Amino acid sequence: MKKTNFLFIKVISLLFFAAFVFYYSSAEAANLRWLTLIKSKKDSERRKGEIIVLEQRDAIIKGLLSVVDSPVEKNESFFSKTPRNTAILLLGKFRATEAIPSLVKWLVPKEGQDTTVWAGDINSPAGSALAKIGLPAVDSLIEVIKSEKPSALTEECAQVIFRILGTELAEAKLQNAIAAGKDEQKKNNIEKYLKRLKSNKQDS
Repeated sequence: MKKTNFLFIKVISLLFFAAFVFYYSSAEAANLRWLTLIKSKKDSERRKGEIIVLEQRDAIIKGLLSVVDSPVEKNESFFSKTPRNTAILLLGKFRATEAIPSLVKWLVPKEGQDTTVWAGDINSPAGSALAKIGLPAVDSLIEVIKSEKPSALTEECAQVIFRILGTELAEAKLQNAIAAGKDEQKKNNIEKYLKRLKSNKQDS
């Protein structure tokens, strides 16, 4: 009886191991299928490969955004490496323009976040990610400066704009936004920021 039980357990263990190997091999083959298709000489096959790559990218971006937009944990670090900041920086490396609205929200700390660690010139992981995305992020950042009175958030938005465009182009872009604007309050918000900027340059 004991020998039968031992053989039964051994067979079940082997079956589980075989199933694991099969699943892993199948998953790996599926992950590499796009590469095989991209290398094909047939246009139709290469197109299938493109679709797989784009679908995988979309799934990855959605997954990363779900991490970014998750609730803040108690004493979660704003600057240090956390699951949220890892996802934020990866979105920057992907240059995921669809992530811009979420990244802008995380330019400043949320209630409950620990801000005791200094992270560098741009002051936030989201700022670094938006700087990586580059020009596509500029208009969204200007919209924030237009819509709000000078604050920590508008300061961060401006810092990212200046990092992307450089000082002269950033100032010119903000001046153009004033000239093109019809909403007086929004124009005033940008003008206030530019005045502060010029004042800071004179003091430095």
